[in-house]
Amino acid sequence: MDARLAYWTWALVNMIIAVALAIEGARRIRRQELGLHKKLMLTSASLVGLFAASYVVKVPLLGKEPLATWSPNSILLLRLHETCILVMLVAGARAGVLAYQLRCVRIGEAPEGTREARRRRMHRRAGWTAVGASVLGAITAMFVLAGMYSRGRAPQPEREPSGPAVLGTSPPPAFDLLGKVSNEG
Repeated sequence: MDARLAYWTWALVNMIIAVALAIEGARRIRRQELGLHKKLMLTSASLVGLFAASYVVKVPLLGKEPLATWSPNSILLLRLHETCILVMLVAGARAGVLAYQLRCVRIGEAPEGTREARRRRMHRRAGWTAVGASVLGAITAMFVLAGMYSRGRAPQPEREPSGPAVLGTSPPPAFDLLGKVSNEG
């Protein structure tokens, strides 16, 4: 297996675990288990941080992905995935800041119109936005990785033929992520 494919496979597994922890964290706060909610969300955020640190190391070691070989649809899907991740990061950071501000507050209903009630509402919205974006990010990551595997397995011509073209010597078509056939290797 190509080192980049192995890296992105690990990254997808890492993301799925982080998303599962965040979903469970959201379930725990609904049960008013604040301590477990906090641990699950911090663990999920730590996995996101682990990925970010690993990516900083990956780029100089393995290089960036050769997007010039990707179909336009595959690049569009990658950009959608990156947008989901950006929304997840911004909303998750906002939820984290608000959680820090609420750290000394008891669980339960806050009187309407108070700063505490407003922060709780914003924390909840930011948290659910982050969880929703992370789920969409994981789903799009699966399709991006499937495309990477597809491109990794498509036979590449070793060199251009110098004589007349012989029928049947071109590589078989590869499928891009949206199922369209591409004759590009």
